[in-house]
Amino acid sequence: MTLGLFEKAVLADGFLAPVVEKIYDGKAVPGFVDAWVATLGFSAQIFCDFAGYSITAIGAALCLGFALSDNFRFPYAPIAGVEPRQAMRDHSLDQEGCA
Repeated sequence: MTLGLFEKAVLADGFLAPVVEKIYDGKAVPGFVDAWVATLGFSAQIFCDFAGYSITAIGAALCLGFALSDNFRFPYAPIAGVEPRQAMRDHSLDQEGCA
């Protein structure tokens, strides 16, 4: 759970968000390099948000004695015998159940 909170609070919100906001919220149009830095930073921010919440939810579930399915730990990984759309629906249901 600590790793998830670290990814969310420190990496996504504390380190990446200010950089992305500074570039995207500026009055001038960002240059080529700035636009790429902001785009990659935003991608990393979304990843850290999602991974942080997922790791925290997995840790909380384990503390409460629940075991989450594999598609929750690896939402984009193909699972043998499971259609990708079904896996994403299951993942969405897992998230709703933990919220």
